Amino acid sequence: MAGAIGLASLLPTQRAEAQNTINGNVEYVQSEKSEASLVRPNLFYKVLGLNGYTFAEFYRNEKFFGKTILSKDLGSRVKPTAEFVYGSGFRDRSGVGASFNVPMPKNTSLSVKVLPLWADAKGYIENKVHAGFSGNINFPRGFSLSSFGEANMASKGGSQWGYGEVRLGKDLSKNLSVAFNPLLKNKGKFAPKIENAFSAKYTFK
Repeated sequence: MAGAIGLASLLPTQRAEAQNTINGNVEYVQSEKSEASLVRPNLFYKVLGLNGYTFAEFYRNEKFFGKTILSKDLGSRVKPTAEFVYGSGFRDRSGVGASFNVPMPKNTSLSVKVLPLWADAKGYIENKVHAGFSGNINFPRGFSLSSFGEANMASKGGSQWGYGEVRLGKDLSKNLSVAFNPLLKNKGKFAPKIENAFSAKYTFK
């Protein structure tokens, strides 16, 4: 399943700028492996002083994977962050830590995060410290390059990659874009396995 440890987001760097508003998009990702193809709605919102991002991935085999990420602006680049992970075939879990917006040049963005504390219905989860990143570069003529990924730095046997994506996209209109969208998957090591994919994204504006 794409990202049993998935990160969020390449997804897109859009965020709801006004209080209690929602922005979003819907992606279709066609993988070279048919069963890994998915539909993914992404929602970005701000409510009760929290920045929120929620996505859900729906697969052809009727499985799904989802995540909600909440963070709080404290007047600095460091933000307390919580993640809630849910889906098919595993117990729901939650993690807390912090994210950091790295100072970057115009038309670029980079965020990193560390979530050292995780729990599920049975309590504290050992050997689980997630570190991840998400970034974006906007080019002229509607081209963009974005990526996200994360790894478990405390996995038994050494650090282990979780899930990620790279997206080289081109805007076709104000709302529609297409992309070469390789998936970076877990193969039991720190280095990911690359799975070729293409995607289309419709953004609600």
